[in-house]
Amino acid sequence: MAELVSAKRSDPPTDAPYLGLEHLASKLDVPAAWGEARDTTGTVVPFEAGDVLFGRLRPYLRKVAVADRAGFCSPEILVFRPRQGVSSRFLHTLLSSDHVIQHAVAVSTGSRMPRTAARDILTIRLRAPETEEIAKLGARLDAVSEHQATLSDESSHLAKLRRSLVASQSAGCDRIPLGSLASVTQGKSLPKAVQGRRTGSVSWFKIADMTTAKNLFGYTAAATQLDSTEIVRLGGRVAPLGSVVFPRVGAAVLTEKKRILDVDAAVDENHIVVTPRPGVSPEELLACLEVLYLSDYVQSGAVPSLNLKLVGSMSMPSWLTAGDVLEGALAATRQHARALFAEREALGRVREAIVSATLAPGWGTDQGAA
Repeated sequence: MAELVSAKRSDPPTDAPYLGLEHLASKLDVPAAWGEARDTTGTVVPFEAGDVLFGRLRPYLRKVAVADRAGFCSPEILVFRPRQGVSSRFLHTLLSSDHVIQHAVAVSTGSRMPRTAARDILTIRLRAPETEEIAKLGARLDAVSEHQATLSDESSHLAKLRRSLVASQSAGCDRIPLGSLASVTQGKSLPKAVQGRRTGSVSWFKIADMTTAKNLFGYTAAATQLDSTEIVRLGGRVAPLGSVVFPRVGAAVLTEKKRILDVDAAVDENHIVVTPRPGVSPEELLACLEVLYLSDYVQSGAVPSLNLKLVGSMSMPSWLTAGDVLEGALAATRQHARALFAEREALGRVREAIVSATLAPGWGTDQGAA
């Protein structure tokens, strides 16, 4: 039903769309974000619109997505191209199914960073519908996907609107250091002994929480939730709602992700925390940080990292005023983007229902047609 794209390149155009594992979110059928080829070094794998991308590192994370445009990706992502008569959505359904994921996990190698080999995916045998049923199912799935694509386009327009609002407001405006508008601090280490514990109502975020679907438009809930007094006892610090956070060290810095705290919460030591001073709008601060490239401020070395002092010196416009009209407009665009994403997720559940109702009984076994 699919062939592996094995071609590799070491010289892609620097502005070409790029996907690393950090751009794919667990159980999300489209990329959560896009980078550019300039963000990476080494070889990359080309892909086309309609190819299905399978994260081979730690396959239990279920990072399987359909590419909606051509680009390049990390070799840690396997690129599967549907054969003639097989729709991208049907292939995605197969590759993200429990049967395939469980098999990929079972045959992966490596204890700390388990990986799945392409041959182990390509040789899985599945019982599937007849060719005619595959075509009908593909048409139904494509209809859902077209609606999802429309929602994605609307989300992209919202992102462009946010950037244009910042650009127009900043034209001719005085510039001041970020440290004049906000305090810049580092998160505190989350002890391994309590990671994943849920004994309270205050979240303690790790960088991994940044790519979960519920946190794409603002930090709302982490895998670890403790009582605030316990967080303090463990050496953590609760940052106030409205603080803006982003990665401090490692490849995550280059993904350019910024999140606003929609709740009072703690974050781990891999975050930088920017807390607006009184009278400074959190929403406007987030929007201004979104147009900055963190990669322009990383320190040279084997591992990308951000220096707190350097972050505090970032040049920012001076108009970030809480309570003005622009703050409300920016907050509305962010909440609308979140609503669009929720609708897209709901359509994903519709797609799952269509698949369950259409696929022949016994599909996902090692009997029948390959």
